[in-house]
Amino acid sequence: MGKKMVKLFLAESHYLIRRGMACILTEEEGIQIEGQATDLAELENKAQTHRPDVLMVDYTSDNFPAQDLTPLLTYFPNTYLLAITPQQSQRILFQGLELGAQSFLLKDCEQDEIIDAIYATAKGENFFCGKILEKVLQEYDEDKRSGHQCSLLKQNCSVLDQIYCSCDPVRLSERENEILRLIASGYTNKEIADHLFLSNHTIITHRKNIMKKLSITNTAELVIYAVKERIVDPQ
Repeated sequence: MGKKMVKLFLAESHYLIRRGMACILTEEEGIQIEGQATDLAELENKAQTHRPDVLMVDYTSDNFPAQDLTPLLTYFPNTYLLAITPQQSQRILFQGLELGAQSFLLKDCEQDEIIDAIYATAKGENFFCGKILEKVLQEYDEDKRSGHQCSLLKQNCSVLDQIYCSCDPVRLSERENEILRLIASGYTNKEIADHLFLSNHTIITHRKNIMKKLSITNTAELVIYAVKERIVDPQ
């Protein structure tokens, strides 16, 4: 049995970004775009006839006021909110999580990260792109050192700890550590393949093996693991 089709609704105010996102996602067999909207009014109208798994929304746009998104989610009772934003501020992240956003992407994220985010969000997981994750980890580490509850993630903070709670040793090969380091540094599968003079298929296979060994399900968790294990620095 293949992977379950993820139904996505794309709410984006900028034509070029919306068009580009649609082109990227139509190439992915496991994702189906259910509908598109350019502003809140259009989204409200179309919400009556669509039941997506993921609502990807232009979060900081005036066309989609953040305070109006939470009541709108009542139209989508089984839908998770994936926020896309050009901003990387902790205020935006905190506000979004409070209002019900499950995941966050910056608008300049790579294709692999966008697709990972959609699949993870559809399963109810939190996903933060690499650049946003830097801020999450920075505050998380500061609060852990000071003994305070992490303020940025609040109830979602336990997600970070769950990755490291196992006492079972995990051994990655030298090649797997090298690939993990490149993934956590923001390289795409193709860039890693080119860098290591390997095929894209080989990199994908290594990536799956790494995730299986670590019991990890998405790129965000791989980055967290790499930082916590000091495989990469969180700069």
